[in-house]
Amino acid sequence: MREWDYERLAREIDERKAEVERRLLADRPPGRRLRTRPRDPEEQALLDRICLEKWREAERSGKIVIFSRNEWYYEP
Repeated sequence: MREWDYERLAREIDERKAEVERRLLADRPPGRRLRTRPRDPEEQALLDRICLEKWREAERSGKIVIFSRNEWYYEP
């Protein structure tokens, strides 16, 4: 059976850690990762509700100006 010297192992890991992290970051695609898991129906319903409330609040406060059915302006 092979014996391990854990102090030596920890030193080797510490020595290579920066290089490995640099390589992992270099191989990663730029930007945010896309969501691949579909949202839970309950989560989607809550997000829709939050979005509608924010839209209605913006309408009430006058941040949204509606010119026609397909044309509007939102002032953040």
